[in-house]
Amino acid sequence: KMRYTPFQIRCQTAEEETSKYHEILKELGSIGSIPTVVCELHSMIAPVVAGIKETAGNNTKVAYIMTDGGALPASFSRLSWALQKEELIDSVITCGHAFGGDIECINIYSALCVAKKCVNADVIVVSMGPGQAGTSTRYGFSGIEQGITINAIYSLGGIPICAPRISFFDPRDRHFGISHHTITILSTVVLGDCIVVLPEMGKDRLEFIKEQLSLNSLDRRYIFI
Repeated sequence: KMRYTPFQIRCQTAEEETSKYHEILKELGSIGSIPTVVCELHSMIAPVVAGIKETAGNNTKVAYIMTDGGALPASFSRLSWALQKEELIDSVITCGHAFGGDIECINIYSALCVAKKCVNADVIVVSMGPGQAGTSTRYGFSGIEQGITINAIYSLGGIPICAPRISFFDPRDRHFGISHHTITILSTVVLGDCIVVLPEMGKDRLEFIKEQLSLNSLDRRYIFI
C-alpha cells in the first residue's frame, strides 16, 4: 500500500489469490441488505457504534471499515483501538491505501464484501481515519467520499445509512446546523436511496435542521429518521 512511493509497504490483501478469503470474494456481487452507516468524520464512529450496540445488543457484530481519506495507518486512531478494547467494534478493515487493520482490502467495494462475508458482520460502519482536508469550496473536501461510499453500498445491495455532520457550536456559518458538506453530498454526490439518521435535539434546533433540508429539497428525496 502507498504504492509507488518511498514509503510503500507490503500487505496481504483479502482479495489476493494466496489469501484464505480469495475464493469467497472471487464471484461475490452483493452484500445482501446489510445496514451500513457512513460517517464523514472519524470522531463520529464512537457514538455510532455505541448506539448500535445499545440498540441492537452487545452480541451484534460491528465491522469498522477505515478508508484512506484521512490518516493512513490504523494505529494513528486511538479511538478505534479504544472502541475495540471496549468491544464496541469487533473488527477493523483498512481499505485503499489505509493499512494496519485486522484485514487489508484494495478498495471500498471489496472491503464491504469482506465485512459481510469474511468477518460476518451484522452491521458495518465506514469512515476515514483521523484527519480531514477542507478548502471552503463546494467539492474540495476529503469527506466527499461519504457520498461515494453510499453509492458503493447501494450498488452492492446494502442498506446505506448516512450520519450527517451537524453542529450548533461551530462558529462558521457553512457548518452551522447541517454542514454544507452533508448538503453537498446528499444533493449532488449520492445517486441512489439512503436513510439519513438525525440525532435527538431540542425543538428549535430540529426546526432549523428541517428548514435547511427543505431549502435544499432534501426532505423530498431521502428518508429521515
